[in-house]
Amino acid sequence: ADVDMIKLLQLELETLVFLRDRQFQPLELSPAALFGSCSVVGTVCQDKIVSAVRNTEIMADATNSLALYIAGIKKNNPEATELMRFCTVQRHMRAQEVKVKGHTAHFKIGCMVTAGRDGGDFRFECSQLKDQLSVLCGLFLHWEIPVLRVKLQRREGYADPDRLIQTVAGELKAEKELPEIVIDEKAGLNNYYKGIQFKLIIAVNGQEIEIADGGLTDWTQQLLGNPKERLLICGFGLEWLHKLMTWKV
Repeated sequence: ADVDMIKLLQLELETLVFLRDRQFQPLELSPAALFGSCSVVGTVCQDKIVSAVRNTEIMADATNSLALYIAGIKKNNPEATELMRFCTVQRHMRAQEVKVKGHTAHFKIGCMVTAGRDGGDFRFECSQLKDQLSVLCGLFLHWEIPVLRVKLQRREGYADPDRLIQTVAGELKAEKELPEIVIDEKAGLNNYYKGIQFKLIIAVNGQEIEIADGGLTDWTQQLLGNPKERLLICGFGLEWLHKLMTWKV
């Protein structure tokens, strides 16, 4: 990786301490994942993943592995209804070359996941989106990189996705600590997320950059066979941010 290893490690430690102090428990994950971790419950083609032997693949999306971990806990304790919040920093590997300046086929990202149960009236969706976005914006502000706006994108997978996004947007706009909240009416197709996808926009050297991506998924619903399960995930380009901070100086 074309990075200053020590400075990147310091950034990783800062990230994990910041997230831990906001009730996201850090977890160390294996560099290998179960075969099909991304493609079975998600919509990622296995051709994009570096598959290995003994039913494994190189880690390509830590949030999928965290979902499997959560599903394992819930399967052993089906009565558990409390929120579960986890985070990690993980180097991911994809099979294709990336032809974008500063991007590589392997890269380190930060991740957060929140799991819970449907509480009715989109209570989980509103409260946990507000929570994750507040934490993310606080983390970037910690590095003196303010978030310009949060972009919400409507996704299928809910009975009334229009009411969902309007309800969530209204709750987020009322939160004074969050930046501008906008609904992206021109978002392209995306079957990865369900109901809502979000993106965080920052500016570096006058250029606007989507530094974080997240949203609701149905992975724990599939893994546990329970439509009441809820899972909110997000990932942010930690290594990319490190490079941007270096170029900014």
